[in-house]
Amino acid sequence: MIQITDISIWGVGLMLLLLGCSLGVYALIDRHLFHRALKVVGIYLAQTALVGAYMWALFRFCSLWGVLLWLFLLIVLVAYLSLGKVRLPAKSFLPLLALALLLGMAVASGCLLLSLRSSALSLSRLLLPVGALLSFHLYASLSRGLQTYIGSLMHTATHYQYLMANGSTHLEAIMPSVRRSMRAVALSQLKPMLGMVPAVPPVLFCGLLLGGASPLAAAFVSALVALSGFVASVVAMLVVLVLGDRLLFDKRQQFVYWPH
Repeated sequence: MIQITDISIWGVGLMLLLLGCSLGVYALIDRHLFHRALKVVGIYLAQTALVGAYMWALFRFCSLWGVLLWLFLLIVLVAYLSLGKVRLPAKSFLPLLALALLLGMAVASGCLLLSLRSSALSLSRLLLPVGALLSFHLYASLSRGLQTYIGSLMHTATHYQYLMANGSTHLEAIMPSVRRSMRAVALSQLKPMLGMVPAVPPVLFCGLLLGGASPLAAAFVSALVALSGFVASVVAMLVVLVLGDRLLFDKRQQFVYWPH
């Protein structure tokens, strides 16, 4: 396992020098891009330092309640960010999305933690990386699925009313939008699986190797994380579709956010 004492100051200095030279190229040919790259690199380093600081604190004290509080705050943040592109009222939908994320993460992480049981690591140390990875998968899929679902309902108002007028049930009328949203959720998880995995190992796989895992164990864990992310995304989106129906439709089964 790599420790902070294994990092060479001279190697870090050389990397910073090469970074400065690389940014210097853009300082000569594109000043606007140079300033943007400098800003982005600075923000990235600051964010990485912040993540390292609070992760160090969580690992240092290794408190299960502290980790659970961190996961709760992470779920609320992911739920809030997922609402960003659909412009739904946070007061009504933020608790719903947080509940959906919690259930999706609980189902997937429970199975994943059972598969990764280890006497060498405490539950709190396992929850940290598992929760972080699943939250990434959930944000990518839930925001995509929710945006697709709301957009489909808005653009199929006439078709929905036509189906309802001809005797279809509410579930039958919204099923085309449900299919689109669930398809969007699945594609957001399936596309990354089709990357250049045989030629270029995923970041998680490389991180496990750096942490001391064997190649076979790293491959097995990487596959488990990808599959658990798919499961968590499907569970979370189904919860949103089922419980969110009362928030999206009124007593007359009319979509609340159709333009008037």
